[in-house]
Amino acid sequence: MLCVGRIARVVQGHGVIPAGGMGIGLRPCEGAGRRHNRPTLRLDAHQHFWTYSAQEFGWIDARMQSIARDFLPPDLAPVLAAAGLDGCIAVQARCSLAENEFLLGLAQQHAIVRGVVGWADLCAPDATAVVERLAQRPRLCGLRHIVQAEPDDFLLRADFRRGV
Repeated sequence: MLCVGRIARVVQGHGVIPAGGMGIGLRPCEGAGRRHNRPTLRLDAHQHFWTYSAQEFGWIDARMQSIARDFLPPDLAPVLAAAGLDGCIAVQARCSLAENEFLLGLAQQHAIVRGVVGWADLCAPDATAVVERLAQRPRLCGLRHIVQAEPDDFLLRADFRRGV
């Protein structure tokens, strides 16, 4: 699979792991690691969608007013087409299970959304059960935890390592 757009790693058999977060691959994304006679699938590997709300997207500050609006697949479709891309991987912008449902719903409604990298609280006591439930969703190809705001030793914590 050829991923273009923002940087991502495609791990054979483990889906897309976006840069900037700690990713967990759940399954191969559409086309990953398969040999076929079709042309190569070209994707924007890191795309955010949202219905904008200042309360839910507090990280969008005064410097980012140009993105303080809704961004949905119909906004992206002509840009992808003009760039010769076949679709995108939608990546969570909010750390909530509701975000997963929102993005998976978009993936069901819009063919350009080929996969979803969602979120789960990997430190939670029930992380294994949550990940197992999410793994049943056909378009979910990975999870990530945004670590840049975490303490330096976060990746070494026992609860996080258990969840990963």
